[in-house]
Amino acid sequence: MAIGGITILADSLKPKRKLLIWDIVSGWSDNGQNKGQLMPALNRIGTIREDEAVICVLKDFNPTLRNPERSDNYPVIRYLKTLARQSRSSRKSIILMGPEAVVPSDD
Repeated sequence: MAIGGITILADSLKPKRKLLIWDIVSGWSDNGQNKGQLMPALNRIGTIREDEAVICVLKDFNPTLRNPERSDNYPVIRYLKTLARQSRSSRKSIILMGPEAVVPSDD
């Protein structure tokens, strides 16, 4: 699903969802923060209130997700899994965009 489709989805949901997009070069779409910083980008998602209706689109995580055995990638992957689990009971949604679907096994 391209960003345009996600934007249409965010606008059509009730309540309407705020759309936040992050990539490694530009950072967050609303403020440009966390350029080149995966953990701080995830920290921002972690600080969003559970009742806040938000869709967070994360680009450029594929290199990290494809290499879970690297010790510097493990904290990012672990935190992403934690956020995914926490989002099930909130109005936060996380969408990972990339050239292929890569989901490291849960442990």
